[in-house]
Amino acid sequence: MNWLLVTAVALVVDASTGLPKDPGWELVRAHCGACHSHAVIRQQRGDHTFWRATIERMQAQHGLWAFDDETHQTIVDYLARAFAVDPDEVGVRRLPLQLSQRNDTGAAEQ
Repeated sequence: MNWLLVTAVALVVDASTGLPKDPGWELVRAHCGACHSHAVIRQQRGDHTFWRATIERMQAQHGLWAFDDETHQTIVDYLARAFAVDPDEVGVRRLPLQLSQRNDTGAAEQ
């Protein structure tokens, strides 16, 4: 079983996606993972404003479907909680890629 330590609370991490199993994770798995790797999500860090803007950009520019208000808020809340900005990494949008997250050419997974 994989575990992630977040603010001194151990959370179970889904083995297939790497997403912390916290309220809303299944919506993120289904909606966000329908278009791109879950690794793309795990690499990002942001607050509610960042995640809301990210979703709205994907809806406007990349064909992500519209959500009802409750689903939208649940997804934003989950992402802001699970992938919050580390105060020690101000200005960092995403964590560096690990070698296992790169394809043969060294480019990031899409």
